[in-house]
Amino acid sequence: SFLIIDPSAKSHLIGSGGRVPCLLQAMTSSAEAIHDAEVPGVPDSDKVYLGAVKSYNDRRGFGFVACAETAAEFGRDVYMAKLEAQMAAADLWLEPGEDPQRVADKLTEMANEKERSASLLRLAEEDLVQFMVKLSVEGFPQAVKVRRMQKYNGTILRPPEWNRDSPEDPWKPGLAVCQEIGHYGGSSEVLIRQDACGQICFQSGDKITFCIPQAAEPGALPEAKLVMLSHTDRPAGSVLACCRIHLPRPGAGEGKPQPAPLSLDLHAFASKVVLSGLSIDVGEAELMRFFSKQGATKGIVAHARGCSFASITFPSAADIATFLGRDAHAFADDKETRIALLLNRVPMNSHSCSEQARLPALPAPSLRPGEEPSAVIINWTPLQLAIGYVVEMRPAGSKADWSPVDVGPVEPGYFSQSCSSCKVSGLRSGFAYEARVTYISSCSCRSEASDASAPCAPCGEYRVPREPSFPQVPVAPVAP
Repeated sequence: SFLIIDPSAKSHLIGSGGRVPCLLQAMTSSAEAIHDAEVPGVPDSDKVYLGAVKSYNDRRGFGFVACAETAAEFGRDVYMAKLEAQMAAADLWLEPGEDPQRVADKLTEMANEKERSASLLRLAEEDLVQFMVKLSVEGFPQAVKVRRMQKYNGTILRPPEWNRDSPEDPWKPGLAVCQEIGHYGGSSEVLIRQDACGQICFQSGDKITFCIPQAAEPGALPEAKLVMLSHTDRPAGSVLACCRIHLPRPGAGEGKPQPAPLSLDLHAFASKVVLSGLSIDVGEAELMRFFSKQGATKGIVAHARGCSFASITFPSAADIATFLGRDAHAFADDKETRIALLLNRVPMNSHSCSEQARLPALPAPSLRPGEEPSAVIINWTPLQLAIGYVVEMRPAGSKADWSPVDVGPVEPGYFSQSCSSCKVSGLRSGFAYEARVTYISSCSCRSEASDASAPCAPCGEYRVPREPSFPQVPVAPVAP
């Protein structure tokens, strides 16, 4: 069904881009675009899907639709023939019982009439479509009865929120406002569910695009689908997504078993994706086999002391948003089609995220003696994506456990985002100490701890205690 806001204005057809067949604006530039033998397909079932045009090539005469639901069912993107794309652009529809050849002939006739006065309305990449599926002779999915959906623009009023007290329905829906919908006389508010947002974690004020494929029940708000981030004013270090990626690996060679897929933590920022949990045999070339097909331009892998990380660079935030907005990504590899999945992890701002290192470490901090005999000053490099820092110390040259620097009776128990140094007092004069720093991101995930600083003694002769005893260190923060 398609939502009609104003029944008296038939051109306000929400689900089909505000057009009806009789209001066709333009067709093909040549009737040769329609082959005599090509007719609209008939679906194998009455199931309807939603997706986005992943690619379309007029010269080659076909395209593909990305849809998480069909990827799960068929293991690949959905093929879209040129005729189906042209019908969607023209808003032509194969009615039940209608002769497919008659529809094809109508499209050809309209193309002949319009070729001298108008250009073709075409489907573009990232257009949102509603479609049904017909299987080819080989068993591959083909899109039929394709309809281009109206793409709306809106602003997030309240993002979806995690509700840990409701395991059966853990996400509380959010709200967005859309003036285009409000102009039709109804409410301008739209319901935003997290499962319609891919893996993007929205914030209030984010600009979005979406479609509304179904009319709302009386008294209820319309529900947005295929919600994508179009613009945000958040700082560059803000976390756009905190999830996991299930990434198939290349074949090991003839006669060898297929390696198990990679299961990695993923954090997304304005122009980069950071992966953690890589095995030692994973390099840039393997990761870019997938990420280059998603628009990424560069990959760097760093095998660190306790955990290995990768940084994947994208040209723009729009490319990151497109990647995050889809939970399933089909890609060709080793002459096979594979599916990479973005999966929910522990939600943003849940404190259970913070136990395991999932982000790369800061550089080692620096220490210098304080003005008082028993104090040292610790300085570290501030990071834009950090919302707080945990500082730890221990006697230098020992294998004693690291002891956290006490930030006093403040919440949430770590140094603030604006702090990049602190003074630690109450140390033993003449004994050397070392420090390390961990940062915490806006999704409550921790970084790997930095390398230890160079040793530093508060004052007096440099000595390392033979039997170190290191209680929790009192501290007073100082301005950077």
